[in-house]
Amino acid sequence: MPVPVKIQGEYETIEDAIEKLEKASYGKDYKMKILIQTRETGISRLFGFESDVTIVKSLELQTKDLMKKNNEGITSPIRKQGIGTS
Repeated sequence: MPVPVKIQGEYETIEDAIEKLEKASYGKDYKMKILIQTRETGISRLFGFESDVTIVKSLELQTKDLMKKNNEGITSPIRKQGIGTS
């Protein structure tokens, strides 16, 4: 079963990338369409459109998200616990 995959371009919004993938897939009976998100972007359109595209964050974005979550968890000072400390 073929699955079309598009990688978000450097200067392309996520909405534009979805639209291009949808247009390229029009008339073909794909069960799944995948978009690789390469950068964080806000919503740039006032009204969204229906789409069945699955968005997968690139490994770089996934790593940035993990690092951000880890840094948020280290906001309080860390207490070392060992022998002789209370």
